[in-house]
Amino acid sequence: EHVVGGFCFAIDLLKLYGKAVPEELCDGVLKMCKMYCLMSKPDFMLPEPNDCHPTCCIDMAKIGLNYFPDDNELKYFASERKEGKAPAETSLLLPYSGFAALRSDWTKDAMWLFMDGGGADYNSGWHVHESCLSIEMYAYGTLMLADPGFFHYDTSKMREYLLATRSHNTGLVDGHTVEGMLLGHLVMGSEEVGRKCDELNIPEDKKVLLQHMLISHHGKLEFGAAVRPSFIEAEVLSQLDLFDANMYEMAEAVADVKSGEFTGRLWMLDNRRMFNHGRTAVEPKADLIK
Repeated sequence: EHVVGGFCFAIDLLKLYGKAVPEELCDGVLKMCKMYCLMSKPDFMLPEPNDCHPTCCIDMAKIGLNYFPDDNELKYFASERKEGKAPAETSLLLPYSGFAALRSDWTKDAMWLFMDGGGADYNSGWHVHESCLSIEMYAYGTLMLADPGFFHYDTSKMREYLLATRSHNTGLVDGHTVEGMLLGHLVMGSEEVGRKCDELNIPEDKKVLLQHMLISHHGKLEFGAAVRPSFIEAEVLSQLDLFDANMYEMAEAVADVKSGEFTGRLWMLDNRRMFNHGRTAVEPKADLIK
């Protein structure tokens, strides 16, 4: 609501000073208002992915009618289905945000499913949490699966929980085992290294060094490392892993844009935008073991 209000304020300001309102601005505001309506549940409330506030699409439709009073779809939602005309489409996919809403019809008893798919550019700086692939479901006048939604911007355990995958209705489609999901590959890898070291009678101090290299090779805690690298060999391994990841990220991003164009912002590369200067396709490949 605040986002749409900001663009509406720009329209009001231009009119106040007698300036022409760009057609692109009007089209954008109309699309934003309709997007909220198309995403809404049968009870007119919007889904609450990440930490969204509860928002009613009726309010968004009324804001839109202030600028587009003849739009029948906005009238339909602003009047709670009493006036206007329902949209022809019953479902909506937003590829950049990854949000999708599917419904059976526009009645109050419709079946409705919302999914946060992560977006086409998930790692490029969007405001996202660990809830991708989470779903909300509404059917027959009842909210069947809810999202925890907004919580205070604090450092409490409750906020930590609500930001995590486990607090959402999240589908797993990558084949990970329960052990893999609960422990993660760093912990499991460290345990395996420890077992192999014991089998080979490797001294305890050397085993600890190897385990440290494994659990620290992501470099930074925000990148998944359990601890930061604490000696030279661990830092070398971390930098090699970072270099490898960056090359793959750059190559994949540049392959998706035309020559002379920039990519979107890449989260893994500090929100930088990569430039395709017309070079041939790059296939990052490392044959470390022959």
